[in-house]
Amino acid sequence: MSDMWSPLKGTRYLMMSNNLKDNSAPEPNRIDYAEFIRAPDIDLGISAKDKARLVSRCERPDKRNVLWTSWIAPWLVNGDLNQHIPIHEHKKSNFAHQGSERAAALVDAEEMAQLGYSLFSNILSIPAFQNDDGTWQRPRERCTIGPFLIFTFEADHTELQQQVNWLWSKDDDGQTAIDRLDQYLSAHYKDYRGYCAVWSGNKSVHFHLLFSSAHLSRATLEVVAKAQGKNPAAQIRDHWHGDLEPDLLWDYYSDRWDRLAYLFRDVAGITDSFDASLRGLHQKRRLPWGLREAEAGNTFGLKEGDLIPQAVLEENIRRTSAKGAEGYLLSAEEARCLPPLQRSKPLSGRKSVSLVADELLPILADYLRDRWGNEYPKPARITEETNGITVRFYNSADDQNPRSFISEDYRCMLWFGRDIPAGETLKPLPDTSVTLGELLIELQAELDAKAIASTVAKSGVRNRPSGSPINQLFERSLLSTAPKHYRSAMSVAARQASSLSACSMIVSAEGGGKTTAAIRDAGRFRLEDCLTNFFGTRLDSPECGFQVVAGSSYRQAEEHYQAYRAWWSEQTDHADIEFPAPVLLMSFAEGYKRYCITYGVTAISYSEALGKGYDSLVEAVYALQPKVFDQISREKNEAWKVPGLKGRFDNAFHNPTTALIFTTHEMAQTFNRPTLSKAWLHPEFDPLDIQNAERWIELATQFRLYRMIHDEVSLSDLLHLDSAHDVSVAGEFKVLVKKVTGMDWSKVGQSQRLQILNDHGSVYMKGLGFHALCRIIDIGYDTADLNTVDFHAHPFGINNKDDAMYVSTHGSQYYLRPKNWWVQQNCRVLITTTEALVAQVARWINKGGERIWVPQIRVHRLDGEEFLAADYIKLRREKGASKKGIGGLVRDMLDNGADHIITDMANNASVNVSTHISSRGRNDLQDKNIRTILTFLAKDEYARLNVIAQRFGVSDIYHLHYRDRLNQAVGRNRGLRQNFETPCEHEVVVSPTLYRCLGGGDFFQAGRYPAYLQP
Repeated sequence: MSDMWSPLKGTRYLMMSNNLKDNSAPEPNRIDYAEFIRAPDIDLGISAKDKARLVSRCERPDKRNVLWTSWIAPWLVNGDLNQHIPIHEHKKSNFAHQGSERAAALVDAEEMAQLGYSLFSNILSIPAFQNDDGTWQRPRERCTIGPFLIFTFEADHTELQQQVNWLWSKDDDGQTAIDRLDQYLSAHYKDYRGYCAVWSGNKSVHFHLLFSSAHLSRATLEVVAKAQGKNPAAQIRDHWHGDLEPDLLWDYYSDRWDRLAYLFRDVAGITDSFDASLRGLHQKRRLPWGLREAEAGNTFGLKEGDLIPQAVLEENIRRTSAKGAEGYLLSAEEARCLPPLQRSKPLSGRKSVSLVADELLPILADYLRDRWGNEYPKPARITEETNGITVRFYNSADDQNPRSFISEDYRCMLWFGRDIPAGETLKPLPDTSVTLGELLIELQAELDAKAIASTVAKSGVRNRPSGSPINQLFERSLLSTAPKHYRSAMSVAARQASSLSACSMIVSAEGGGKTTAAIRDAGRFRLEDCLTNFFGTRLDSPECGFQVVAGSSYRQAEEHYQAYRAWWSEQTDHADIEFPAPVLLMSFAEGYKRYCITYGVTAISYSEALGKGYDSLVEAVYALQPKVFDQISREKNEAWKVPGLKGRFDNAFHNPTTALIFTTHEMAQTFNRPTLSKAWLHPEFDPLDIQNAERWIELATQFRLYRMIHDEVSLSDLLHLDSAHDVSVAGEFKVLVKKVTGMDWSKVGQSQRLQILNDHGSVYMKGLGFHALCRIIDIGYDTADLNTVDFHAHPFGINNKDDAMYVSTHGSQYYLRPKNWWVQQNCRVLITTTEALVAQVARWINKGGERIWVPQIRVHRLDGEEFLAADYIKLRREKGASKKGIGGLVRDMLDNGADHIITDMANNASVNVSTHISSRGRNDLQDKNIRTILTFLAKDEYARLNVIAQRFGVSDIYHLHYRDRLNQAVGRNRGLRQNFETPCEHEVVVSPTLYRCLGGGDFFQAGRYPAYLQP
């Protein structure tokens, strides 16, 4: 060692104090990194051959230092992007930017900055503030799109020898496990740049996988291009596909880490468990060629304080993507498909939340024990730590040092310490749609509700709360099963559920008041939400977007509008908040249709407009019926005016907080989609804008949602579902359009598409219809959406011979794809329904993939029979309840005392007959005597339910379907809607065969409306 620069011991501190002279700066190859590990008596737990190889790596560190020299060092601090790479001396270092600045200064001075540090993190934005206690803005609040992301994997429970075997032990083809992974990633991901395997200086290797992320941000890509001497415009043109909102990065990083962990298993054949804490974007990881100090009593035989090199065992990093690479691991579009998870403010900094740790701890323990099914892991204490509110756990009865933990921003507990189950690194919360912080808030709300309910005796309700915290809160708030108490408790539960999740679904009995409660609470909810939660680019803030109430039709939207308007007009000045004024918003097509009916004007259909060469109905009416256009435009502009101060009227469009919009499902689900008809709704729309696409797109994009209250959701609201035949015909039409025009589908106008259909379309294309063709093409089904009907998996009916109606559907195919409007709108969504089947499907709609499952829609079931008193109704079996005899049956019923009939088969043109779908949510049948006729499923309806059952694992789908139909119909005038002073009758009629098929009395005498045959 006589020719070495100096012993390593002490070098670390010289570097940190920056006392080295310029002429004495160490050179990498003049430092003996292996000084403390070379001795024969030092046992690293690996073979002598592998130890020699490790030592040899230490003799030429410059050969394997690209991750540092080309990626980390140049981006330690970047003022253009306001970013830094947190770099740490030890595990307890904070995420402040000063360490990055010191390291950058050492790099600029051409000194070996790596010697002064042992850990680093992924790129964060420079903190915007420092708290009074000296801590800095939390890492989660500083997500930013930097030039690259590093995904780190550490198998800390695997022997070190096995880990180095992954790097150095070759198979018969001359490849190591990491070689196979590296080649796969290189071939499949354009953003993959290679790997760096760093010995941690202890019992594990940190496998760093490097991915370029500059393509996720136009601004970042431009800065990187300039730094690399490339043409920014060309780089943006070739690589940028839209910005990834920084708010998404925290959860998207964990999602991508899970994907890579799967590839370690599937491609490299490495089945060992990795440290799940490294799923966190900000987690500290080992720095290449950094130094760590040996601890007392270490297993290697080193003395305390000896410096251990974090040697780079292998490295294969490139500056650009591999030739022939396809696809991206990191995609802004894919990230936007993740559920918009709630981002609550830190519990420690929230004025509106008071957590009582001593009271919460046993409640949390009971909650986890009931849902995990075991006493352990058991919460030991609730504390406030660096990562916010944290719960520490005992792993077993013998565990006296609770090291396992979960912090408030996370959904999984990390195992640490003794008695860890074999193969486990993390344990998800029972409901992974919430973080720990959100769960604690819910449990605290449940505690608070106990205090309210403790002095009130409740009848007909279970004494012991069960289910989720929202269920428990609802139960605690329910004073009795009387309708007024049910609706009061529903108001409490709906607000709490909506405040804790970006997208929630409330399932309750018919007439439960869930939608009404949410509508009346809209103003207060907006105010409290603003004070409680963070709002970034993922969720529009309460000040920037509209609250919208969506009904299944304009009839139901108007019904909600009128009811709220009557209530709103009764509110007086003594109210503690200003309630938003109601605005009824109709589409151009709806306003135009109503005007033409009212004034006897001949309406232009959409197809006629396209046939005349116009690409929209707006354009056609303006050109052909200008007076009609002017009048409906004035009516639209008047609809935006709401009462303001001192008797004046204000335009609600420019102040979204003053208005509550009422419209339809379709309008709400596409609220932020820029179309010409959407631009027309803008109060500043000028007819001249029709020919100025840039201008009308600017107007249309100003429509932003803060929150949607979606009433009575149906399966068609949640799912795209089309037969394989229809999808095939639509695909042929798309090919035909390109063949005729020579242009891609997206570049061909609607009028030209219709002309091609009329002139060249096949019989099948014309039979399916222009609108259906366009809709299916725009969905973009692929083979992953294809499902095959399996009669034997989900049989139905009595006659199950080969030629039977339902059996004949076996083997037919349908394309099924979940919709995602609740994600695309970037807003809060509260969905209401009474249907159990809809709730089950919503519960299981998720992104898929190899990640901790987080449902997109958080479902709260408040429809349990324990919350309601049973309402008994009449049941009758009639042979006429079939396709052949239903017409006469309906006429007989109407002639013999029935005020209204609900059935799907009747063709009677009567206002007193409605289908199950059209009667859903109606409030105007409360005082009618109703007959509901249940009939067998149509053949296509059976097949569609069959593929839904297979896709979402619904075992009893047909019973759920009929139960929902029965509940919806009977709930029009019974149950919570029943007028006890003048009760109306409701009789269910069913054919004897269907009665037997559904299970007879076992089916009909169950549920919240038990139905009994009359003698």
